Amino acid sequence: MNAKTHLTGAGVAGLAAGAAWGLGPAQALVLFAAALPVASLPDKDRLLNPGRDHRSWPHSIILGGGGILLAASYLSRMLVEEHVPLLALAPYGVAAGYLSHLMLDALTGAGVWVLAPGGPRVRLASIEVGGPGEDLVRGSLWAAGGLIVLCAWLPGILHGGLVLLAGGAS
Repeated sequence: MNAKTHLTGAGVAGLAAGAAWGLGPAQALVLFAAALPVASLPDKDRLLNPGRDHRSWPHSIILGGGGILLAASYLSRMLVEEHVPLLALAPYGVAAGYLSHLMLDALTGAGVWVLAPGGPRVRLASIEVGGPGEDLVRGSLWAAGGLIVLCAWLPGILHGGLVLLAGGAS
């Protein structure tokens, strides 16, 4: 997938994680914002392995994905111990963005490695990068992100705004 699709997927993954954990809009925004900068991080393996099939260990479910989850857990715990609980969510946003990249690349013909390069790959589909199938995936991600916001947070935001407009406290 290309960078636009990975960026969209990372943002939606951050929102989805916030909604799944029952977080409020401010906390979900931390996840969303932390997911965006790492949307294309696994593609930095082009520096290690240039060429059409550049995928190396960052495109591995166990080494890349598992490594980012372990790092997120460790960093989050450190931030909680430092008494910055809102920022403690950020490493999980990073993990959501990274894992969304792997999921989206699993939809391409090249797939992603299960453990390491040279081993088995996961290919969920054969969507051509830059083709109409990728456009459909990106559009679906935008729709999913909108639905998440509408269903998870908009009612509370509107209710809080209406209470404030009516002169009440929320």
